[in-house]
Amino acid sequence: TNATTRTIAVSGTVTTPPTANITYAGNPFCSSVSPVNVTLINSSGGTITSTTAGLSIQTRPSNEFTSTPAGLSIDATSGQITPSTSTAGIYTITYTIAASGSCSAVTTTTSVTIKPTPNKPIITGKNEICFGENTVLSTSIIPSPIIPSPGVSTFLWSTMATTSSVNVAPTSTQVYTVTTTLDGCVSPTSDGYTVTVNPLPNIPTITANNMGICKGGNSILTGTCSSTTDIFRWSTPALLTAGATLPSSNTRVVTEPGTYKGLCESNKGCLSAEVSIIITQAQNCNGQNFITVTPVKPIICPNSSITLNATGCSGTLTWTGGPSPQTGNSVVVSPAVTTTYLVQCSTGGGATVDVVVASTNVVVSNNVTTGTERVKATETIESDKKIGNPNFTPAPAVSYEAGKAIILKPGFVAEKWSTFKAEIKGCN
Repeated sequence: TNATTRTIAVSGTVTTPPTANITYAGNPFCSSVSPVNVTLINSSGGTITSTTAGLSIQTRPSNEFTSTPAGLSIDATSGQITPSTSTAGIYTITYTIAASGSCSAVTTTTSVTIKPTPNKPIITGKNEICFGENTVLSTSIIPSPIIPSPGVSTFLWSTMATTSSVNVAPTSTQVYTVTTTLDGCVSPTSDGYTVTVNPLPNIPTITANNMGICKGGNSILTGTCSSTTDIFRWSTPALLTAGATLPSSNTRVVTEPGTYKGLCESNKGCLSAEVSIIITQAQNCNGQNFITVTPVKPIICPNSSITLNATGCSGTLTWTGGPSPQTGNSVVVSPAVTTTYLVQCSTGGGATVDVVVASTNVVVSNNVTTGTERVKATETIESDKKIGNPNFTPAPAVSYEAGKAIILKPGFVAEKWSTFKAEIKGCN
């Protein structure tokens, strides 16, 4: 200034120490959000100006934005952040006002959370059903390990359902999609999941060469599907002993009156409605009546009794096999061991029935391919045998009943179409 005195007078403006607060409106952000600008609050200071000629003033360097840890896309100059290119996490952003003149650098911080966008959901469930069936489609959200408390998750299916699983029963082939929302962040839409609806086969026809039969005779039943690719299956079990077989065929020979049912199965496993045919006892059978005894396959506990009933007789029924003959449509028997009873009709015809007394333990020794079978033990039943055979029809109906345990060992299987029941039931 060319002054020669110990002191000089200067004029100018000196700023107060700088201050600032920073914030990001909308925090926290989903990782799909576009760039977000910083908001400076109460920003002041940080510059020094002079009006005195010749006074040397040091200008401060540019201010700077930084963030920790690594992973946040941030512009160091403007402070703008880009959530869509950032890694999900919790970040500390520091705004530094550089040192200027006699003023030290000043920093201020704020926390920003980038929430993960859920991954594209995957739909699971049956993708092929028969007409009239339903299927359950499911999806799920996997929380990010970066954000330990993901908050509320929601779902939105193309059916407008809002649960993680949806029960659908389309009448024609449909495509389903779902989106998931995790703590307010929406996933991409799932790939379309196609549920194919297969048609049911047409109802079959059953014909018989004899609609009425006498005892000792038979009727040949023939079931026919309208499509050559469909398989006819008999749905009425045959009353045969364990181990008996009957080929899977649309032709069946029956030797007793009754209602016989069948259906068609398509190559997609879809079933038609059942159809039935009734075979009756023929007229003029010379007294050879069909006598039917119920229950079928009777089995009792030791020291107990059972009532046997017989129908089909127009005369008097006489039962033998017990200690003494009995007459009547119903009799009560209590054999100590397995016993065969014979019932005869005075006007012709008869039948036999085995009343089985349950053993303590039973080890099943035969596969059951068709027919009805009952197995009972006072304590345990063990089996490694098969029930049913896909190549035989009608399928069997089998029940196991034991007082303490039923043990199904490796090798045991109840094939498709078979009916199997296992029950723990003691002898009282």
